[in-house]
Amino acid sequence: MKRILIITMLVLGLSVTGLAVGTLSGSWATDITITTPQTPVFAVSSVLTVNYLIGGWTLGSVSRFSVTEWYQQDFRADGVIGAFTFTNLLRFDPAEVEFDFLRSTAKVDIAGVTFDSRLMIVGAELLPPPTARVPPALDATSGFRLGFSAPVPPLTFAAGAYFGGYAFDTTWGVTRLLPHEPVFRGLDVDITMPFFTTTLTIDVDFTSVGGGFEDITFTVPRFPLGIPQLALDLEVVYTLTTKVVTVEPHITVIGWLHFQPFISIHPTPPAEIGGLIIEGLRLVWPVEPAVVTFTYEWDSRPADEPHVARAAGRRQRIELVYAVAPISLDMEGRWVTPVLPMPMFPEEVEIDLAVRILENLVLRTGVEFRAPALHSISFGFTVTW
Repeated sequence: MKRILIITMLVLGLSVTGLAVGTLSGSWATDITITTPQTPVFAVSSVLTVNYLIGGWTLGSVSRFSVTEWYQQDFRADGVIGAFTFTNLLRFDPAEVEFDFLRSTAKVDIAGVTFDSRLMIVGAELLPPPTARVPPALDATSGFRLGFSAPVPPLTFAAGAYFGGYAFDTTWGVTRLLPHEPVFRGLDVDITMPFFTTTLTIDVDFTSVGGGFEDITFTVPRFPLGIPQLALDLEVVYTLTTKVVTVEPHITVIGWLHFQPFISIHPTPPAEIGGLIIEGLRLVWPVEPAVVTFTYEWDSRPADEPHVARAAGRRQRIELVYAVAPISLDMEGRWVTPVLPMPMFPEEVEIDLAVRILENLVLRTGVEFRAPALHSISFGFTVTW
């Protein structure tokens, strides 16, 4: 508790010190949602954001409120001291007066080599939230990462050592160990090199558990096939016992329709290809002059493993976005259950409309239907300064 008060007073003190010379900006966004209008349930979400820029530093505050409580408070302090760049995020729960976490990064370039560190101190275990208060990516224990990257033309080498609650290839830890135990987790080594007209990245992970080697991943983005409209994203992952090949074609038709199937090749021992699985499909059609965008997504994975549709349970999604100042209209239809064949009409429909009334004032409204009854109505506004 004392640490919270000290850091909070420091951030507020720095904010007040330079009020005469700094730049103050921010926003206030509030939304009211009425769920099941037949037996209405009201919910209010309000977010107050304040940023203060002074001397190359940005001091920020984000306060989140519901209809009954002030449930989350963030303080940020991002800036530069000499050759070092720092970011800091402190979060706590004002209602419970509990420290959630302190997340910090530091980076410096010396003679062409970039050194960086990431630190997370968690005050208590963050349990999976019943609401969207705490993002799942912050469901972690304390930990830190030390890393560097260096260009050795034509190659680039990078490595990172993970300790405590960190997992490989994540910005912040997502696994659970004993709180505040700085145990060595493993080493991540990356090599990037030119490959035809694109790049090849080799990612090797070593872990302190299970014998050392964890996996090696080869990634090639947008590999050209000699056809201007066709390119492939290629990824091959080897472990001691498995190999998975992922192919993601990118097809552009006449410069305006982007066609992207998601394909995985699953080999069977010893080295035969056992199955070619189309995991998903995405179509993006921006209608010139880019005021209307049509998107279609289909996902073959199980409901608990989102891949293309990007939300648990979605199997198909159609979205139509219209944006011409001062109006923005977003209409989305979703098929949730994995019933085949898919019904003609979506199981969920959401329509959101935003209108900029003044330069610093936006009004919003929306409705959502679920199979096929009216599920919710929402109203909101955002004020910026």
